[in-house]
Amino acid sequence: MTYHGTGRRKIAGLLVISLLSALLSAVGIHYNWLQELESRTWDWRLRLSAPAVPHDPQIKIIAVDQAALDSRAADQVVWPWPRSMYVPVLKYLELSGAAGVAFDIIFSEGGCYQVTDDRAFAEAVAQSSIPVISSVVASPNPPKQTIDTPLEFKRKIELNTEQSHFDRRYLAHPRTPQANSMVLPIPELLSASAGFGAVTQQPDSDGVFRHILPGVKYRDLPILALPFALYERITPAGEQREITPFLDQEGRAALRFPGAAHTYQTISIDAVIESYRRVTEHAADPPPVPLELFKDAAVFIGLTAPGLMDLRATPLDARLSGVEYNAAALDNLRHGHFAKKLGLAPALLAVILALLCLNAAILFSRNTMGALFWALLIFAAMLGGAGLFAGYGIWMPLLWPLLSMVGAMLAALRLQYQLEGRQLQFIRNAFRHYVSPDVIEKISADPTALSLGGEKRELTIFFSDIANFSSISERLDPAKLAKLLNRYLEAMTTVILEHRGTLDKYIGDGIVAFWNAPIDVPNHPSLAVQAALECQARLKALNPDFEADFGTALKTRIGIHTDSASVGNFGSQSRFDYTVMGDAANLASRLEGVNKVFGTEILASENCIQGCSGIHARRIGAVRVVGRAESIAVYEPLGAASGDTFSRALACFEAGEFAKAAQLFSSLARDPVAQAYLKRIQSEQPAASGWSAVWILTNK
Repeated sequence: MTYHGTGRRKIAGLLVISLLSALLSAVGIHYNWLQELESRTWDWRLRLSAPAVPHDPQIKIIAVDQAALDSRAADQVVWPWPRSMYVPVLKYLELSGAAGVAFDIIFSEGGCYQVTDDRAFAEAVAQSSIPVISSVVASPNPPKQTIDTPLEFKRKIELNTEQSHFDRRYLAHPRTPQANSMVLPIPELLSASAGFGAVTQQPDSDGVFRHILPGVKYRDLPILALPFALYERITPAGEQREITPFLDQEGRAALRFPGAAHTYQTISIDAVIESYRRVTEHAADPPPVPLELFKDAAVFIGLTAPGLMDLRATPLDARLSGVEYNAAALDNLRHGHFAKKLGLAPALLAVILALLCLNAAILFSRNTMGALFWALLIFAAMLGGAGLFAGYGIWMPLLWPLLSMVGAMLAALRLQYQLEGRQLQFIRNAFRHYVSPDVIEKISADPTALSLGGEKRELTIFFSDIANFSSISERLDPAKLAKLLNRYLEAMTTVILEHRGTLDKYIGDGIVAFWNAPIDVPNHPSLAVQAALECQARLKALNPDFEADFGTALKTRIGIHTDSASVGNFGSQSRFDYTVMGDAANLASRLEGVNKVFGTEILASENCIQGCSGIHARRIGAVRVVGRAESIAVYEPLGAASGDTFSRALACFEAGEFAKAAQLFSSLARDPVAQAYLKRIQSEQPAASGWSAVWILTNK
């Protein structure tokens, strides 16, 4: 009987399962189902890749931190501070040669101090030789009352648009959202500022800030986000990067944060103010902040004190200040670090290829290997997703592909059981009584192995036969003989299988077994010899029961040989056996018969003994069996080391020193091999010319 794989059904099932799973994945990705869970995979990848994303050392933060608030409070200056306090900061940045500065602070209402305070601040902004960007608040909500756009604000936005193609391209992008209301700076800053940037950003649905909106349209004016507005002012038009390729369907760019809080160099505003005082007053002490620190730097001035509530949850830090968020956005823009989201088509193609590999592994391999490959593929998908993100900034959806893989695996396992499970169960039930578990596993792993054919491999072959079985069978009735034989074969077969042997067949009272097929068995010669020794020991333990139950004890002879042989399924298409064939098998059979000559119980070839480790054996001599032109050395495996008397006697015999050999052999009166040599010495003494020590056997 032969078994053939249902290949066409498997291929059809493979395609259907893969395509349906890929379709489910595509729909889930397109409609952003389970988006919050997908965002968690984004956070995981971002945490893995953050150390590999360098941060720009030329982006600096001047912080209104808790220490500065406490210091001013001690001087009776409470928040909000007089705006004139920012004047020395601007002047120090100007002296340092900073590239530009952006205020991440809203100045939408007049200060709490005198009008001259606002004017002094606005005058410093207007007179600064470096561009100063002020913050505005954009909102999609309509205003409570319609207010005309200030002409100064509109004029500066239009002028920036004419001088830079960056915001013109973004304005033309169809995904740019619309703002319906705007909170602007005080009039003094409208005319003084070099530009304006929106600071209103929205988190994802789970409250985590992972993206930034580059800007909005407000009455057909492009209002860029604060870091983008600063970038536009300090970067020549010809060097400005394109932002549109990084935008998602909501017009946002995904940020790759290089780290948590304090990644960018942050300097307390108090230290900058003190540095300006020391430099301008030519103080003896050096400024705490060197002038060169801000050389060519892009600077943000913002709030980091927890009490000022400008904190945002990000994938790397649950309490990142808004100014650090803007610094990361500028860094991403300057160096092209924004994540590039893989389009649906290439993502779907990758999913289909992965599903085909996964389902093929499950359908065309056994459950264990298929499950292992599935686990490896899941791991590879996660590792690949993280690697693409870390190395190339490419973001590919992970959740839906992984879910589709799990669904595909379950469907493929179900299909595999339908196609093969019942067949494999039949194989196991049919063969478990006849072959070792190893053979059953190999057949189950590949039912096509039941087809005809063999392979050449090194085997250790075991032949055993009961001595004088013919006379025993004549004395016992058939029922008792069958019972005796079954008990004997059961015991011997158990020993063979315990030592990882494969039972080939029973030939009457004889047993044929081999090692190292159908699976590799390391140290197979040793296992075969150990099995032979254990068989003899087990038989001796059983013989008292055999004598009591059947009136006879059994003696078995065993031959073992190691060599290359053909092993596999041999026979007809309708009936065949998994067996061993070839000269090696014949020689093992002959060695079993050689035991009769020497009175031994086990004989092994030299090939077998040379492959053994930890086995005691004595060399019996050289024999030439029927059907072979060359002689081979044979050994008797022993349970323990023997003395050297026999070895010395054998050496004398093979040297033709019969008298000395006979003397030594005679001292071994209880050794049947020594007695066999004494008989031969008596029949061949003296040694004739051309005499050979080889035993030439004429009977099988």
